[in-house]
Amino acid sequence: MVLEELEMVNERHDLSAWASVSKEWQSFFEPQNFHHLQISYPGSDVDYLDHIINSHRRNYIRKVSLHVVLEEYDSTHGFDQPEITDTIRANNKLFSQALKQLFNSLSAWIDRSSTGGIELELSASSPSDEHHPRSHRVLAAGHDLSRVISLNSKRRLLGNLLDLSSGKLKLDQVSIVSHLSVTRHCYRSMSRTALAKILSSLCRLQTISYEPWRAVGPWDRGHLKREEAMIMLFECVSKSATVKEVSLWEAQSCMHKNPSFPRFANAALVSSAVNASYNLQGFTQFDAVNANDFFRHASMDEPGNPTGLPNSLRIWPALQYLGLTMQIGDQVSLPSSLECLLLEASRAALRMPLLEAMEIVAPGDGEGFAFSFKVGRDSALLTVVSTWQLALSRKVVRSWRSVASRCAQREFAFENRVVNMKSPNRAKGALRLMRLLRERR
Repeated sequence: MVLEELEMVNERHDLSAWASVSKEWQSFFEPQNFHHLQISYPGSDVDYLDHIINSHRRNYIRKVSLHVVLEEYDSTHGFDQPEITDTIRANNKLFSQALKQLFNSLSAWIDRSSTGGIELELSASSPSDEHHPRSHRVLAAGHDLSRVISLNSKRRLLGNLLDLSSGKLKLDQVSIVSHLSVTRHCYRSMSRTALAKILSSLCRLQTISYEPWRAVGPWDRGHLKREEAMIMLFECVSKSATVKEVSLWEAQSCMHKNPSFPRFANAALVSSAVNASYNLQGFTQFDAVNANDFFRHASMDEPGNPTGLPNSLRIWPALQYLGLTMQIGDQVSLPSSLECLLLEASRAALRMPLLEAMEIVAPGDGEGFAFSFKVGRDSALLTVVSTWQLALSRKVVRSWRSVASRCAQREFAFENRVVNMKSPNRAKGALRLMRLLRERR
């Protein structure tokens, strides 16, 4: 009882001191102290990782977060100046060294727990990023506004994609990692080469959460390179025998609100995303691939020996959850466009024998649309949430009713609701994907 009370009244970083009181207290507090291991590079964290984490403590760890501290830059006067070559090379060297040392350490870990593998989170940033006048969606005072909002300023904050210092860099094979995450909390993203090396070295990877930042200009070399990295990720997933879940979020902020930079479909990106989904149990994609393009491509996706008949289209043999986004665009003024999308989605759902849930969201400024189809053992629920009065046609409802009853007789229910985007709590809990989008804004 005393130990539980101490756990409740102390912050997590204070628990380490209590573990040294006695062996009994050590056995109680150590599993919590080492549940999430946060390390940074450069520094002694990676160097002494094996000395700090002995064999019995390894079993407590469920997540390892590596943060690479990159070179500083002049965030006061040079916040709109591009990275010089020496800085780019230094950052790539730091990133590569951190990966090499960490993977070398993790390669010796053996998973003896019942939960199966750990999560590895990778991030990198410069200490100067937090002082950049455009950092974290906030425009700092005391700067020339034209410079702050310029493309060069935005490009400096996002930085160059982190690459390997050498094409010959070798990473040890790591079997302990089952979940890889690269979140949007830091602006730095990885190159195609770096991401490929990491993925190929995680030999028992099951889940990928990848949140690269979107480029700020359509003509940036970085724009194409960011898309190449996503394509490569999908290609790796489509060939993987272990990866079962992928969540990809192309992160954006107010500095991406540029009407002259619409998101054009990349045919190779769409194709690779669809191909990867055939190999997955769960696939969630935010903003990188439009739902319209996804289903349009899938409607023409025939197997190796097509017969020309509709039933010759490829199926998703294991897919249980699919979450997609689309641009709000003219969905409000052209209901026929939305109807075509939902019909295409229902035809695709008929090729997903294990489907449990499909969600499609179109967020916008003051407007939004969310679609959800969830299947239970004896029932199926179709939910549509929108900020305008929307009536689905009988054809759409009938098509989804067919999806619900394809394998067994299920009770089918349909909900259609109008919500006020200014009061998002009214719709809270309605759709898992909509809630996720709202929380990450």
